[in-house]
Amino acid sequence: MENKAYDRVFPLLDRLVKTGRSNEQIRSQFKTAWKATGKPAKEYDAYIAQLTDTLRNNTLGKIGQHAVNYPAEPFILRTLSGKTVSLADLKGKVVFLDFWATWCGPCVQSFPAMQAAADKYKGKVEFLFIDTGRKRSHRLNVQRK
Repeated sequence: MENKAYDRVFPLLDRLVKTGRSNEQIRSQFKTAWKATGKPAKEYDAYIAQLTDTLRNNTLGKIGQHAVNYPAEPFILRTLSGKTVSLADLKGKVVFLDFWATWCGPCVQSFPAMQAAADKYKGKVEFLFIDTGRKRSHRLNVQRK
């Protein structure tokens, strides 16, 4: 890129973008190389959109191959408001369990993303946020969204 050898660097950048191994800087360089090699700028967005769709579909396929397909162990939890929630209550629903603790830095950092997911999938997914940091009488505190 520094030597402006865009024809030489373009295939490498293209491969990084296609395989999902690019970051913002690489995608910016790719866009620069795209334009410098004479490719129409208006086709860039369509190309990136196609790659994004392909990567998304490939990733979903890989996730599906590793899906666990066996019943969960039954459980009963008490919510912060004192209500009881059992797995049987949630039969037939998609359930997301998030185990966290206040002393866990990555857990705390995930709160905004977890809230965004809970908001986005409200009514479609049951989110149970389980505080593992404070066990009382062997019960877990649960916040139900």
